[in-house]
Amino acid sequence: MSPHRTQQSSSSLWYVVGAALIAALAGLVFYTQFMDFEEEPKGARIELTPKQLVKKIEPAPLPLKKIKPAPPPVSVMVSSYPPQGFHPLSGWSAQKTISGFIDVFSITSVSDKASEGGFIKNGDVIEISGWAGHTALGMRFYHVFFSVCGKIVGGAPVNGKRPDVAEKVHPNLSISGWWARLYAGQLPRCENPVLKGWGLAPVGTMLWPLGGDMDIPLPAQSEVPDVSIVHAEQPIDPKNVKQPKPVKIVITARKVNLRKCASTECKIVGKVTGGKLQAIIIEKSDKWSLLQFEGVSGWLANRLFAVIG
Repeated sequence: MSPHRTQQSSSSLWYVVGAALIAALAGLVFYTQFMDFEEEPKGARIELTPKQLVKKIEPAPLPLKKIKPAPPPVSVMVSSYPPQGFHPLSGWSAQKTISGFIDVFSITSVSDKASEGGFIKNGDVIEISGWAGHTALGMRFYHVFFSVCGKIVGGAPVNGKRPDVAEKVHPNLSISGWWARLYAGQLPRCENPVLKGWGLAPVGTMLWPLGGDMDIPLPAQSEVPDVSIVHAEQPIDPKNVKQPKPVKIVITARKVNLRKCASTECKIVGKVTGGKLQAIIIEKSDKWSLLQFEGVSGWLANRLFAVIG
């Protein structure tokens, strides 16, 4: 081998070794610069750069919690009056003839208030329904009252259909049904409270009792309601009801029959002599009228009389 070739091989070898060293050094610089890692003794904690730390402990998103709005206060519509609207039963002219009935009695709880001393709680609503009307002559009542402990505590209109009453009691009482709700927590207290119903005559202050009185054992004390009570009925004062107003009529026949209902097939309940008389017209239809004379009342055909003043 010639000296020239040997020198050339040695030069190539050193060139290769130098290139390898440069590459290794460059790799080491790249590793330490970009990985930002320093070798720690075995078992030591590895610290991360702030940038790496942020990536590692990035907080998880919090779950969304839906907040339910507070429920609106419960509103209860009742037929009973507010306590300041109660007034004495003695202010009316109470009659004795039963003229209707309380058919249905039930209790519904509308409040969390629970009081001891009775099966009816202060938070209960007493629901009642029935019919009202004069059974003998079919005089319609347009309103009913309810009393407890000698006080009128509520009322309701008489506007429900009762074909059963018209069939079995009187044909003029097809519209004689009523329905009411009384809030127990506001009713007056007494030793033995009894719920009574009354039918209001079309004119005047006469109240006709309904059958079906109910004993209502109430708690000893009333309580402020924890629900919103809506009073659907306005108190009716006996001073403000329509008073009976007699009118002058003339009966064209010499004598006429007053009947139990508006038909010639109905039973005769009285007789009236013809001429000029005073009467109270209680109810009037197309062909018949319910008239009240002094001492007698009944239905008279419209063709047999005329109003003259």
